Amino acid sequence: MKQRGIALITVLLMIVMMSLLAVAGQRQWISALRRAENIQQQQQAKWAVAGAEQWLLQHPAEVADGKPHTLRLEESTVRYRWQDRQTCFNLNALAMPARRDNDGVMWPTAAQRIFAQLLRQQGVTEPQIAHMLTAITARLNPAQVRKPSPALDDKTQLRDMPELADPLWSALANQLCVLPETRLQININALTREHLPLLRAMLADSLEPHTLNALLANRPAAGWRDVDAFMAMLPEALKTQASTLQSVVVTESQYRELSIWLVNDHTFVALRSQTVKEKTRLKVLYRQYGVSDAS
Repeated sequence: MKQRGIALITVLLMIVMMSLLAVAGQRQWISALRRAENIQQQQQAKWAVAGAEQWLLQHPAEVADGKPHTLRLEESTVRYRWQDRQTCFNLNALAMPARRDNDGVMWPTAAQRIFAQLLRQQGVTEPQIAHMLTAITARLNPAQVRKPSPALDDKTQLRDMPELADPLWSALANQLCVLPETRLQININALTREHLPLLRAMLADSLEPHTLNALLANRPAAGWRDVDAFMAMLPEALKTQASTLQSVVVTESQYRELSIWLVNDHTFVALRSQTVKEKTRLKVLYRQYGVSDAS
């Protein structure tokens, strides 16, 4: 009887072990199946976003209004937003060094003057401004060449500089961007109330916010046709800013950003495409997947 009992217990233990192995194997199989499904859904979402990008590049919006819109594809619905990239201060423009005249006097560039005004709006002192401009220019153009190449791909590349530490960075970030060139060209027809600090800096902080709001409210429906038409709307005292405005103001934008994202129960995919207008077509300069604060 004792041997029969031991045999029975052994059989039962074997059955339990086989059951445990079967359950573990089933769980592992289910887990692998779910991983495969998630990978497939993620891949399908990327294809959907890539397909949406191609369609939107061929059918761009007339105005990059910065508002989210919806695009329905065959099996997916994506959200997208066109943003004008020339409604902000291009940090790469600070790579251009100041000019020294025959008398040895340093003349800051238009970009340096406007950036300095942005800093003054945040209470930065004149010695701090001079130090900051020197430090940023040296970082972007260490060799101090007359025609530097764009050094930044993303505005957050300057975030580690002690001179731009918070809270200053947080206060300035919405007015800053990076373009793949060292010129500063701001589209006056695309500026909104969100860009009042930049517009005020362009006008040497000579106008109060309510006056700037009135200026934008009186902008022609089709926009100012050229810089002179915009300058004609300014008070006579601001005509002294003519040289700065002529060098930085444009009435059409060449650079746009297209943001596309797809969200469902199990998948999130986001794509930001930086584009430039070449003749009548948009060319993608580079793409960034995921979410970041580098707008």
